Amino acid sequence: MRRHALVVLTCGALIVTLALGIRAALALFLKPVSLDLGLGREVFSLALAASTLLTGLAGPFVGALADRYGAMRVVIVGALFTLVSLLAAASVGSAIGLYATFGVLMGIGSTAVGMSIVFGAVAKAVPAEKRSLAFGIVMSGGSIGQFLMIPVAQAMLGRWDWRVASELLAIGALLIIPLAWGLRASTVRGAGPAGAASLSAALAEATRHSGFWLLTAAFFVCGFHVNFVNTHLPAFLTDRGISPAVAAQALALVGLFNIIGSLGSGWLGGRLRHR
Repeated sequence: MRRHALVVLTCGALIVTLALGIRAALALFLKPVSLDLGLGREVFSLALAASTLLTGLAGPFVGALADRYGAMRVVIVGALFTLVSLLAAASVGSAIGLYATFGVLMGIGSTAVGMSIVFGAVAKAVPAEKRSLAFGIVMSGGSIGQFLMIPVAQAMLGRWDWRVASELLAIGALLIIPLAWGLRASTVRGAGPAGAASLSAALAEATRHSGFWLLTAAFFVCGFHVNFVNTHLPAFLTDRGISPAVAAQALALVGLFNIIGSLGSGWLGGRLRHR
């Protein structure tokens, strides 16, 4: 694998590590935010749900922007949205503020620094025979983020209030910006597949393929139950007298074993025959 491909892969995996780590850590904020603002837990969970839904709806359009202007620029903008979301959330005092920060701003930011944008950059830089393993490495980066960031966020919440913890998480979003510079290597001459289709043509081709619908259904199921567990498990456990640290460790273990699954799936994808 050439040097520029390794740069894209390394920076892409680190971007996903930080981005998904921040998203996963927000689940720990449900109980302290709800208690501090005197709001029902459904308010905070709805803000995170809106963020997730917005990520799905905006994905194709943000992907089109990445194709046109480059993944580097899109990721930088996404990191700035995430940064503003976390900093602004530290000063909110109402449900509307949560919806605007952890909901809308975080949703836009997460879309632009998400796995799909990084996958696009990696696919352009990595040879086809190495692409499946490269995707597995990037996916494992998100799991590493969950494994590392959740205990760190819990430690911050144990030492400071949630507003300070939100500001400290913003440092992670800030670190994404210099890492995005490494994605510029995905635009080197000759990288990526030839004859790229327009957005409408690509969507039309995808919707005619059974694999697209099967993958969409699989990600829907995964997103539904994983986001539900991530959002509500910590508060559920602490309500029953279990230490917040144990709740954080439970979510971190999900990330730990997903690292194994991501790397293993990527390795198998490069060796098993595809349809």
